[in-house]
Amino acid sequence: MRRYWFIPLVFCFILLVVLILRWDQGPTQTVDAIKVIHIKDRWTGQTWVKLYGSNKGNFYSGEMLPVISPYKLENRKAEILASPEELQKSQHLQKQVEEADKVMQQNYWGHARYFQYIKPLDEQKNLGKYGFSFSVATDIKRYPEYEYDIPQKYIDAQINWLNAMDVKQTSNTKLSDQVRYAESRSDSELKTWAWQERKIAIGIWISLFCIFFIIAAFLLWSSKRLSSTPDHTD
Repeated sequence: MRRYWFIPLVFCFILLVVLILRWDQGPTQTVDAIKVIHIKDRWTGQTWVKLYGSNKGNFYSGEMLPVISPYKLENRKAEILASPEELQKSQHLQKQVEEADKVMQQNYWGHARYFQYIKPLDEQKNLGKYGFSFSVATDIKRYPEYEYDIPQKYIDAQINWLNAMDVKQTSNTKLSDQVRYAESRSDSELKTWAWQERKIAIGIWISLFCIFFIIAAFLLWSSKRLSSTPDHTD
């Protein structure tokens, strides 16, 4: 009697060996009293770290974290920033920065003249108050208490320049926030995908092992059944 059940059983054995050899252990290091073991999943090619120890009230006992390469992070960040939604946001913000720059350039002379008026008025005020002349009016802002002696066109230029500067700073902050958002999102997504790949890989392994084991069991049962069946031929 041919032992066909042996073939799928061999595959089960091979799958067990593959499971045992799945993880390639790398170097071990200690960071802030935490023992960090570097390991690599041979199935998916993903690198992980296993943590042991405690630090600042956090306790670790074999917790595993995926290690995402900077290359993957940069690629994913670039993809997020190049998406239609994020691209539209960045273009709108960049346009606001450019328009604000133009307004600041157009009103720069009046903005400079505004402070040329402010400084002597501030010096005169401090001279009468403290007995010597000095000016502390160095902040980039309006000084309404001195505007009574400043031509309106310079006041308007100062207002326009300050408003444009505020728009530029706000837009640049939002652009920076957009980049940080893309970095955070790419890191979160890639770590999630790493866990999903790990689960899918073990799911495939379990499925294959079960299939081969069931086939082996069925063939073994069939073989025993046939061998126990009496021969009625004359």
